[in-house]
Amino acid sequence: MITTLKTSRVSTFILVLCLFSFCPAPVSGKTVHREPPTDDQSVPSITVRALNSAGVPKNVLAQAQSVARSIFRKAGLAIEWVNCPDSSEGGAGPDACRRPTSANEFFLRILPTQKDALPGFGDDAGCAFLLLQADKPSYLTTVYYNAVTKMAGLRRDEMQVPPGVILGHAAAHEIGHLLLRTPTHSSIGLMRAQWMLEDLDHAAQGTLIFTPEQAAQMRAEAQSRAVRETAAAVAVEAPPESLDALGSALN
Repeated sequence: MITTLKTSRVSTFILVLCLFSFCPAPVSGKTVHREPPTDDQSVPSITVRALNSAGVPKNVLAQAQSVARSIFRKAGLAIEWVNCPDSSEGGAGPDACRRPTSANEFFLRILPTQKDALPGFGDDAGCAFLLLQADKPSYLTTVYYNAVTKMAGLRRDEMQVPPGVILGHAAAHEIGHLLLRTPTHSSIGLMRAQWMLEDLDHAAQGTLIFTPEQAAQMRAEAQSRAVRETAAAVAVEAPPESLDALGSALN
């Protein structure tokens, strides 16, 4: 579902997109197994500030971040995670949470349910949403933890996928949208709009990843952002406090 909003706080149209859902039907789909060549000397790097507003257990969050790091490494990108307190927790958090953000930094909010982000939407509204601005790079995306745990509970056999693995893939999917600068999905791989049981199996095996074409596009975007920032010699102005303003604009 896509809703277009325009607010006084944001000068461009914002796309609020419920990105992907889970379909339990045992439909067969192609899964990407290839990995792009990686040169450790020239790997683009991104930073993601995680705001855990859902109270995700530390071990689950750590597993999710490790999984997402592995997915991006296979795509030829390095990712640094910074865990920052949200506005309800108080405190300044690590120094990295207080510095101005760079062009290759993103915010990942983890909220308990869809209704915490989009009042009026039911719990079946999808797993996530993001903000995409037409005339500039975007940096904020949100994952709903109740949808993650619901997926994890679908299988109760030896093939059950841990919540941390699903959360890591959901996070990588969302950050992928920001780097690809598009709300569209692909028919194969991590960026599929609907995940089947087969996809969860591949997620558990570490083979649900970006396509080589998507990986190349994300590396180019990360490098382009870094070049633009170096040329301008300024940081992107998007402090954590701005998340409250963005949330208010959506309500």
